[in-house]
Amino acid sequence: MTMTTVGYGDFYPTNVFSYISSTFIMGVGLMVTALPIAIIGGNFAVYHEFNIEREKKRAQEKLELELKSEQVSKHTTVKILIKQATKTFNNVKS
Repeated sequence: MTMTTVGYGDFYPTNVFSYISSTFIMGVGLMVTALPIAIIGGNFAVYHEFNIEREKKRAQEKLELELKSEQVSKHTTVKILIKQATKTFNNVKS
């Protein structure tokens, strides 16, 4: 038996009240099924957008961290080069 039928055909509405009540029951059954699906679908869309924003934020933080570590390593390299140049200059001076 499906949601939009009265049965397998064994029993069927025979008067106006039966037609009206079966039509009403089928409509209510469809609404009862459709309403939770719409709510779940809406919540899925909201959660999906949240995840996209979270992934963007993580990617941005990762990029900033990589840039920061690259700047630190460049700064350290410059310090080492300055120390080496100073030692060389002091050795040449002596």
